[in-house]
Amino acid sequence: TPASFSPIKTITIGGVTDTLFNSNRGLKTDNNGNILYAAFDKLYRINYQTGEGIDAVQPVVGMTLTAPATDDLGNVFTAPVIPGNPISVFTTDFTFLGNAVDASVGFSRTLEVSHDGNTIYWTGYTNNLIYIYSRPSEFDPFTLTDSTLFGFACESATWSRDGNLLWLSSGSGLTPPNAYPGVTTYYSNATWYAWDPATNQIVDSLKWVFNTPGSPDERPRGLAFSPDGRYAYVTCFGGSAYPAFQK
Repeated sequence: TPASFSPIKTITIGGVTDTLFNSNRGLKTDNNGNILYAAFDKLYRINYQTGEGIDAVQPVVGMTLTAPATDDLGNVFTAPVIPGNPISVFTTDFTFLGNAVDASVGFSRTLEVSHDGNTIYWTGYTNNLIYIYSRPSEFDPFTLTDSTLFGFACESATWSRDGNLLWLSSGSGLTPPNAYPGVTTYYSNATWYAWDPATNQIVDSLKWVFNTPGSPDERPRGLAFSPDGRYAYVTCFGGSAYPAFQK
């Protein structure tokens, strides 16, 4: 059932109204349940109860964004899709804190962060792995400390409801998995895998059901869970008449 304020076609913040005409780049929720919405180069925070705008920021003007990520304190991490741009950190009211990484590596559609905000999982799909940037505390700089899941061409990342597992997509028909040089892997295409950071092991998975078998346009691009964690909602990238969401 649509919410009373759906669809949201404009967002007004500080007396300025933006018409939402540009490309959608990702949705997440912040630590209070409000909507973090990336539209091309601009990131909005939207009240989930009223649909009204709260904050907005343009991290890099003219550079299209990945889906954002947030830690338990509400700090927001975001970066452009195109490599060589910063992974930036903002407070809950979108005050700029600084760059976690000055120049990203590889094209990316999303990223995730640990609950304490001290680890960044950079999921550049052209890298065919996950880069892990970490810092000892919020007062220290981030450094590249590890890499994992060689063979993943990830475009979607989401924490499980209990916060213990990081779900990541494997790849698509356009950027398939298992392409890391010199490493043999057998990950299934268009599949989300549940990865346990504590053990560096994959413990579960779910798969997109293709509308057109093997279609390169059905790229796994979004995953969310119901509040009780029993149901998963997934979506894919692509402009067609097929159903774009599966439960």
